[in-house]
Amino acid sequence: MGDASRLVMCWEKQHQFYFLPGGTLEPRENLQACLARELQEEMALEVAVGAFVGCIENHWQDATYSYQEFNFIFRVQVPPVLLESPIASQAPHIAFEVVLRQDLPKIDNVLPAQLKPFIEQYYHKDSAYLWASQLG
Repeated sequence: MGDASRLVMCWEKQHQFYFLPGGTLEPRENLQACLARELQEEMALEVAVGAFVGCIENHWQDATYSYQEFNFIFRVQVPPVLLESPIASQAPHIAFEVVLRQDLPKIDNVLPAQLKPFIEQYYHKDSAYLWASQLG
């Protein structure tokens, strides 16, 4: 997706944390189709979903429920020109922000917590943008 020194992150406005764009599978949908659909719905972007990069399992609890999710992370090709201007959000509860990869360690509020070390490990192996499709 163009310059590998940048990541497109979601900013959750109400709870104020960053995460990778993605969403939840619909019946009979595969992960790649889910991710392409979610990015179209949330960002109005047509993308080519590339190779599977890895998976992060996450557990958390609030006052009422226990949760478990799996973040399946893929490479995604987006024309670099789309990252030169702000990405409009189609979802009112999130905003999109381009984050320089070298600034990611300075950001405290990235969820799931395993995401930052995962990205750093991945970038030592291969340079590409990362996106997550979340099931939960």
